[in-house]
Amino acid sequence: ICGDNLIVGGEVCDGTNVSGLDCTDFGYDGGVLVCNSQCNGYDFEQCISAPIVIEICTRADLENVRLNLNGDYIQVCDIDLMGEEWMPIGSQATQFMGTFDGNGFTIYNLNINQPMADYVGLFRFTKDAILEDIELVNMNVTGRQNVGGLVGQSNATSITGSIVSGTVNGNNAVGGLIGNAQNSNIIGSGTSGNFL
Repeated sequence: ICGDNLIVGGEVCDGTNVSGLDCTDFGYDGGVLVCNSQCNGYDFEQCISAPIVIEICTRADLENVRLNLNGDYIQVCDIDLMGEEWMPIGSQATQFMGTFDGNGFTIYNLNINQPMADYVGLFRFTKDAILEDIELVNMNVTGRQNVGGLVGQSNATSITGSIVSGTVNGNNAVGGLIGNAQNSNIIGSGTSGNFL
């Protein structure tokens, strides 16, 4: 009888009796494996997977962050952005809400020249994001208001261990790291350079 926690007849499993298997046997990272309601297979709804962490090693990899603004990223190489102007990641409507770990590597020569634009930085907008160990060296960022080297506007974002150096210019709410931080935590981070 399906539902009595006893595997009999043609049943593969029954209730919580899953023959000693667990979610990890099916490629998940953990959770609770249970039998489906027909006792002919497993219900993976309570199984969980660790987030897939995407490695960032090139300018193209960094540009592709805008394709998944909820992703988990780790930088695995130094990246030089020399040559082309950078278009900030995210927008007011589509904010970066993932994690980005600079992992001790450096992003060199961030160049943004948008003197009539608001919310300018490597990231235009972040919300509920985690940014850690990001280093920007020799950046040159220009916007109008809410201008920062790392983030133009951060909302409920955690920024730790990040360092930026270079020049940031704007008319209002200008900072080396962040132009405007709303309900954000900035820990162990710093700046050096000219922020006008």
